[in-house]
Amino acid sequence: MKIVIRYCFVLVALGFFASAFSEILEVSAKEFMGNGISGKSVLKGNVEVKKNGDILRASEMEIYMDSNRRLKNIRAIGEVYFFVTTQDGRKVEGNCQELKYDAISGDYFLNKNAHLKEVGKANVLNGDAIFFNNKTGEMSVKGAGNKPAKLIFNLDDK
Repeated sequence: MKIVIRYCFVLVALGFFASAFSEILEVSAKEFMGNGISGKSVLKGNVEVKKNGDILRASEMEIYMDSNRRLKNIRAIGEVYFFVTTQDGRKVEGNCQELKYDAISGDYFLNKNAHLKEVGKANVLNGDAIFFNNKTGEMSVKGAGNKPAKLIFNLDDK
């Protein structure tokens, strides 16, 4: 099943894709369930969300809205992949088994075998859990068990 939406719920729902209302957000999934009263929607089966080159893919996605139909948070589960352009113009891609996004704070939490890479640069974060905030630039990485967190950064001479 493929759903194309011009304005509303999903456009507001995915904080990955800040946008004007006239832009198109494309959402596809094998199954969609939503509840306007609770504000929870669930997409299952090869879920893909695209807008202006930004992409979020997962096996399943939960979207939570407040009573004013504004996004509260998103949880993407299973084989999560995303590609986004950050607020400062950097292109970032990542993957993990679970991604949580808090729309109010701008916090992203990548869990379980998490990888984050700045496209076109050597900047890479690997760990069991990665936190980053698109608004503040704050980030942290945690290892798991005997596997340490790994950071690779390209240091400029300037």
